[in-house]
Amino acid sequence: MPTPLPVNLFQVTVTFDASNNSLSFSGEDIPNKTITIPQGIGMISFQLETINNPPGMDAGFQTVPIQWLEPDGMTPMLQPNSYTVQWFRPKVFTLTCFNSAVDRNTQLFNIVVLYDGKTYGDDPTIVTEPPMG
Repeated sequence: MPTPLPVNLFQVTVTFDASNNSLSFSGEDIPNKTITIPQGIGMISFQLETINNPPGMDAGFQTVPIQWLEPDGMTPMLQPNSYTVQWFRPKVFTLTCFNSAVDRNTQLFNIVVLYDGKTYGDDPTIVTEPPMG
């Protein structure tokens, strides 16, 4: 019987600080803003919280919450084929990675939030690992 494809789940909290319009990331799965996905399927749940904001003024993920970047980290690119993004509501979206990489790959992207009519972003990284052994 073939070995089942592993499914790895990751949870990331994205915090928007309205006092300085900055984003930060937390969760055990994202040291140094890097999510490492082993071979198989990786599903990342991003949940947004807003701090230091006036009542009723929360940040929200845009319906297209990710801007994919070329390796230079500056140039926008189309969404890679091995990823799917599902926006659920202004404070939650998931990113699924179908990792069949034969080499270690790094994918740069911006998480984009909307606050008070303006967009803000920050750039975590996904690293896909090749098969073990």
